[in-house]
Amino acid sequence: MTSKNEVKKEGRIMHFIETKIAPLAIKMSQQIHLKSIMSAFLSCMPFMIIGSFALILWEPPVDYSTLASTNILYGFFKGWSNFAAFADPALNLIFSYTLGSLSFYVAIGVSYFLSKNYKLKPYLPVAVTGMVFFMLNTSFIEDGLSTSYFDGTGLFAAMLVSILSTEFYRVLIENKVGALKCRMEFPPHWQIHLKRLCL
Repeated sequence: MTSKNEVKKEGRIMHFIETKIAPLAIKMSQQIHLKSIMSAFLSCMPFMIIGSFALILWEPPVDYSTLASTNILYGFFKGWSNFAAFADPALNLIFSYTLGSLSFYVAIGVSYFLSKNYKLKPYLPVAVTGMVFFMLNTSFIEDGLSTSYFDGTGLFAAMLVSILSTEFYRVLIENKVGALKCRMEFPPHWQIHLKRLCL
C-alpha cells in the first residue's frame, strides 16, 4: 500500500517530466539533423539484426573446452563450435557486409534523409558523402584498403561527414554557386541536372 508522501513524490516527478523534460524532448525530435540521424538508424535496423544473428552463430558464448566432458552442455557447445568453424567464411562475410559496414550505411542514410528534409535531390549529396567517408575512414595497408572504421568505431565520423557534406551542398545550391549560364537553350530538365553537376 502506497502512502500519501509517495503519491505526492510521484506526482512531483511526473509534473517535472511533463513540464521540463517533455517539451525539450519534443523540440529535439523536431530538429532536422537529429531527425535524419534517427531515420538513418531506423533504416539500418535490418542490417543490424542480420549482422547480430550472424555474430551470435559465429561466436559461441562458451568455449566447450572449458567444460567438463560430463557436462550436459558440453556436446551442445562443441557442436556449435564445429558449426561456427565450418560456416566461418559465410558468417564472416555476412557480418562484414552488415554490422561490419554500419558506419557507411549510416553516413549514406543521414545524407539521404537530410537531403529529403531540405527537399534536395539526394543522389549528389549521397555520392559526395560516400566519397568523403571513404577518404576519411580508409587507409592503405599491404593487401589493399583497411575498413577497420566501417563498423561502430566510425559512427561519429560518419554522422559528422554526412551532415557537413550535405549542409555544404545545400549552401552551394541555395547560393547558385556553379550554376551554368549558357547561350544555348537546353530543355528544362537538362538545365536542372547540369546546374547540379557543375558544383
